[in-house]
Amino acid sequence: MDWAERKKQERLKRMQLLQAKKKEEERMLADANDTMALAKNAFSKNKFSEAAELYIKSSKIFETLGWTQQAEMLLKEASDMEIKKKELEEKTLLQEEKLRLEKEHYEIRAQEILAEKERLKQLEEELRNRPSPELQLKIDRAVMIEEKAKNLELKGKTAKALARYEYLLELFHEIGYDSQKIKPIQEKINSLKN
Repeated sequence: MDWAERKKQERLKRMQLLQAKKKEEERMLADANDTMALAKNAFSKNKFSEAAELYIKSSKIFETLGWTQQAEMLLKEASDMEIKKKELEEKTLLQEEKLRLEKEHYEIRAQEILAEKERLKQLEEELRNRPSPELQLKIDRAVMIEEKAKNLELKGKTAKALARYEYLLELFHEIGYDSQKIKPIQEKINSLKN
């Protein structure tokens, strides 16, 4: 083989090697980009450890290709995953604390509302059970008459005391007291008559 033919063969061989090298670099670049896309996807799903591993893998491929700036950027991204993981944990804790406080506030408010409803219900019950003004006036008068009758009886004014007790008995009937409340007054009247 002559010199020109040999040179032609060498050049052809070099071209084939360059094409093979270029194809390998293109395959590696596609692999690096795919790995980086997987890392971004893992990060978007909060899979920080997986994302860091994929960024490191992609960085090694770029380093092999001689793309050192891209490789360093991906290594930094991988190291930032731990920081981003902690930030997410803190954010999650803050949200949980906020939800807990909102729930606690809601429960306290609910208890306050229930307590207020119960208070209003009791007040309504008291108002419903409270005697009418006319009846209350008779009850007050009965209490006053009973005290006067006892005082008159203590002073020995039996006739006046008896009259007061008899009037008290009439008031008790008007008020609608039961026999247990009326019975002692009836007995007092009978004892004073004897």
